[in-house]
Amino acid sequence: MIFKLKNDCKMSSRHLTLNLSKKFPKASIFCSDSSQYLVYKDEVDKAIAWSRWERNFLNILVPRQYKRDEWDCEDYAFCFRSAIRRLYPKFAFGMVFVQIKNEGKHALNCFLDQFGQFHYIEPQNDKWFELDISNYEPYLIII
Repeated sequence: MIFKLKNDCKMSSRHLTLNLSKKFPKASIFCSDSSQYLVYKDEVDKAIAWSRWERNFLNILVPRQYKRDEWDCEDYAFCFRSAIRRLYPKFAFGMVFVQIKNEGKHALNCFLDQFGQFHYIEPQNDKWFELDISNYEPYLIII
């Protein structure tokens, strides 16, 4: 790994899927690799900063701005996940598609911290947070 995160928390995809299934029983969960490394919260901002540089560079080459049904939330989320996974290939970082109560659907990014806690990241502003799941109901999680 070129960009090393401090990390000693490896989790198998089977275990990760079981844990997420308990938290989000209605969601379909897909883990792309046989194991992932949970990341320390203080390392998340470092990973975001590196990926922001890559995404900004790509945006100079091919400018993109939010445009519904052309370049919108899932496009931002795919781009963000790709940048993070390029830099940190074993980082438990992914995408989550949610139904927002009384609003509609949205795509976000997500990660699991060193304690296995699930966090959301808004890919359009790089802010990470936890949400009351009564407002956001995940229906697809890709790690």
